[in-house]
Amino acid sequence: MIWIMLAAERNDLSAEWLITEAFMVLLSTVPFDKITVRAIVKKAGISRSTFYVHYQDKFDLLSRMTDQITNELLDLYGTETSEEAIFNSNNIFDEQRALSNTVAIFDHLRKYEHFYRERYLHPEFVFQLSERLISKLKWAYLDETHASFAAYGTVGYIGRWLTSGLKESSSEIAKKLTSVAELSLPQVRLKMQNELSISG
Repeated sequence: MIWIMLAAERNDLSAEWLITEAFMVLLSTVPFDKITVRAIVKKAGISRSTFYVHYQDKFDLLSRMTDQITNELLDLYGTETSEEAIFNSNNIFDEQRALSNTVAIFDHLRKYEHFYRERYLHPEFVFQLSERLISKLKWAYLDETHASFAAYGTVGYIGRWLTSGLKESSSEIAKKLTSVAELSLPQVRLKMQNELSISG
């Protein structure tokens, strides 16, 4: 009985993988509004009924993939508990660590290039991604205003890179973004810490 359950779970995962991979391949050549469930299942080599076991329609598929992929992106930014990722114990900005993290972010964006190109066509996606990024940057900036500015600027910069056809390598574009953070983040952070210590 356990073997049958494990086999069923494996089949479910295999079907979902086939569906998402087929969808991503189609998205690289066909606009989302032209993609059909028929095209997805044909590319995946599965039946329509198998598709509908996992997803209500192509919009449900896109929505769930959006959650999964953007969560993966935001996880690369770390959390307040991993503050040492870009600041050492003396609160000094670690350029090499920041650069390494930023390269990983742009590698992720390159991996899902066609997904992000599609999603960036929709202002509500850009807005939601920017808003979610604010909460990821707030721990670093210690201030919502600066975190908002950095989040919206970063999402806009990513959009510009996507629009340009990803001409620069992940490393090149990461260096540019890290240099901006290196100029602004330590000063903003120090100012906010001083204000917090005075008010506290």
